[in-house]
Amino acid sequence: MENWNQLKDHSYNLIYKRQFLYWAFLAISAVLILFSLVLWIKSPLMDAKAIETWQNASCLHWLLAHLADIMRYVLPDFFNGFITFVVIQYPVCLVVLGIIIWFFKCQRKKLVNGQDAARRAMRKLVIKKWKQLKEEDQIRG
Repeated sequence: MENWNQLKDHSYNLIYKRQFLYWAFLAISAVLILFSLVLWIKSPLMDAKAIETWQNASCLHWLLAHLADIMRYVLPDFFNGFITFVVIQYPVCLVVLGIIIWFFKCQRKKLVNGQDAARRAMRKLVIKKWKQLKEEDQIRG
């Protein structure tokens, strides 16, 4: 069985990794917002009517056009240029963005599960030590 210091160091290491993950997510979010600002100021050329013509195209274009339409409805106008660029003009960026989100989600889940395992092991050590102290106290009298 591992000792307390090893478990504590492992737990702190997982905490630092989660903090790094959150900072990386924050940095990527800031870059996306700045990218959206640039695309809001200098918007790519594609209006809503062009998206409507895409809806009558192939299955993939139809799906992307409806996704862009939904995103335009849900998100503020600030993101219109971003939606046009990422969803309509360069859908590979949308796939990369989805992979990044999936990666962050998997890493977070892995780190949370690692922290839970470390906490369970630490709790078992505390209970074991408490039982030992209780038995020693009963022996003394």
